[in-house]
Amino acid sequence: MQLSTDRHRKVDSVHVTETTLRFVVGGTLVALVPIVANRYGGNIAGLVLLFPVLTLTGLLFISLRLGPGAVQSATVGSIKALPAVLIFLLGVYVATRLGQSTAVALGVGLAGWLLAVVLLLATKIISQ
Repeated sequence: MQLSTDRHRKVDSVHVTETTLRFVVGGTLVALVPIVANRYGGNIAGLVLLFPVLTLTGLLFISLRLGPGAVQSATVGSIKALPAVLIFLLGVYVATRLGQSTAVALGVGLAGWLLAVVLLLATKIISQ
């Protein structure tokens, strides 16, 4: 019984560490985007927006929990999902070019991303 409790404490500790790391790194990068945009312009801010903080920390913790094979599998899934990210960005770009508000443009991009994800899953390009 004690072994199980110790294991749960260790898992909880890893979860808290992972959550804290994602929060700090992600929050820092989000806070830097407008600073970078003001100083260097939108194109450079776009590079910061695409910094793979979620991917990086996600793969790190997948590796720690499940090992390199799981990292390889998650990486392949992420590569296969890249069209959904491209569709999101194109949706936002086109909507803003057509004069839509940022909120509408983000909604269009998100809708495109969701549709792309549904298609990727339905066609089994991405599967379990």
